[in-house]
Amino acid sequence: YEAAECKDRFGRTLAFVSPASQLASLYLLDLTSLSAEIVPTQAVWLQGLGWTGDGRFAYLQPIGPSDQYPPTAQLIVYDPQARRQQVLENLILSALFWDSNTSWSPDHNQLGVTVARRENGRDWMSPALVTFAPQLTLTYLADSGYSPNLSPDGSHAAYVRATFGSKLPPQETAIEWTDLNTDETRPLTSLLAGPDFVGGFALMEWSPDGSQLAYMTYGTPGKRVYLLNMNEPGAQPRLLKDHSNVYSLRFSPDSRYLLTQAYTASNFAEDTSILFDLQSGTEIALIAHAAALAPDGRQIALAG
Repeated sequence: YEAAECKDRFGRTLAFVSPASQLASLYLLDLTSLSAEIVPTQAVWLQGLGWTGDGRFAYLQPIGPSDQYPPTAQLIVYDPQARRQQVLENLILSALFWDSNTSWSPDHNQLGVTVARRENGRDWMSPALVTFAPQLTLTYLADSGYSPNLSPDGSHAAYVRATFGSKLPPQETAIEWTDLNTDETRPLTSLLAGPDFVGGFALMEWSPDGSQLAYMTYGTPGKRVYLLNMNEPGAQPRLLKDHSNVYSLRFSPDSRYLLTQAYTASNFAEDTSILFDLQSGTEIALIAHAAALAPDGRQIALAG
């Protein structure tokens, strides 16, 4: 039941979350002394996000009813030295809302999140950037949208711009790109829209070299995996896979391979991992419940 397991930047502390009685707790284990600090919470489970660049731990604590759409949470930033925490409200709980990513900047001082908003009876979502130091701030990347994904060098953010009516889900969506240094914004895809439209974009993933963006469409247009060349403005997306129940996209460290995981049955009993060689255009199907690339990209671990 571990929702997160991360060492801090100095490798001295291990953080993980685990249930204790009826509520979950955050555990901070000092790897030198093997002593643990237990931080109680007010939730039955937590979603760990990771360590900030200045040694604090960030996690999401669910709020509201479990069947709420979209599921929301508090972003809690805990400082183990000062033993105090800071809180941001109404973030989308990405563990239960699968098309809402969270992503870190390289220095772990910024985190891309999706914020649930309500005003005058209208519900919508906005992509935003949390900055942790020198103070905790929230900056909206667009008024309406979700799932910001930071580039590997932290200079750009790709996110889904969405048009909402009076209620969720969105009526039309498209992927946009923002230069975080100049605020320049441009569209990356055409709109998914129409009177019968239901669905959108999900699972955006940058390649480690920042040259490619993989993403999935779902809903009325069908579940499809695309690859976008980020070095060519106006480039058309390349279709990699059609009618695929993909739930994970991962690039190899050299950006040559893309590993996808998809379920082939409604109960996730028969999963398929597909390894795409993006240079040769070939693909290899791997029947496994789980798959992971080694850090050097030379091996794949399979389970199931």
